[in-house]
Amino acid sequence: MLSLSHGGMTASQAGKYFATEDYYLKGGESSLWLGKMAKDLKLIGRVDEQAFRNVAAGKTPDGIEQLVAPKTIMKQWEKEEVHRAGNDLTFSAPKSLSVAYAAGNHQVKEIWDLAVVNTMKYVEEHYRHYRTPDGTRVAGNIVAAKFDHVTSRALDPDVHSHVFLVNMVHTPEWKWLANEPKAIYQDKISIGMLAPAGG
Repeated sequence: MLSLSHGGMTASQAGKYFATEDYYLKGGESSLWLGKMAKDLKLIGRVDEQAFRNVAAGKTPDGIEQLVAPKTIMKQWEKEEVHRAGNDLTFSAPKSLSVAYAAGNHQVKEIWDLAVVNTMKYVEEHYRHYRTPDGTRVAGNIVAAKFDHVTSRALDPDVHSHVFLVNMVHTPEWKWLANEPKAIYQDKISIGMLAPAGG
């Protein structure tokens, strides 16, 4: 099953997962960079906190270059960030898989991880959209960060993966632009069914 964060998150909200709530990487659970542009940005393997914060803010992983300009508005004489850093796609495994993992069958988690990674490859192929004056277009490649958990906040068996789809795509014209996630929301049921272990 796939659920999505409503309306996306700002960079500061995404960063709070590391700082205040420490939810994405609680307990040292696994994480992984996904997407073809992640490799081009030299984002490989486990997700680093500072690189995540920088990319969520629309910057290069080292924070030096601004790739996608953040949006701000004036509110009560102060600038307020309204830039959408990305969207949290949460893939939830069926209860039977979570119970099997808790009972010691760790192979089911490996199968689950592969299913989520392959589903995100499909998302990259078919949902890497951006808007132009002429309408929505299919872009180049995406950047995403996958964070795995095996329990719920209440510590019950609950295998699930948060995939933070960063709000930027690399277009065929070699430009970095904000993505358009509308189609993902529209097709979330069918996308969620692509993970065989989550059927």
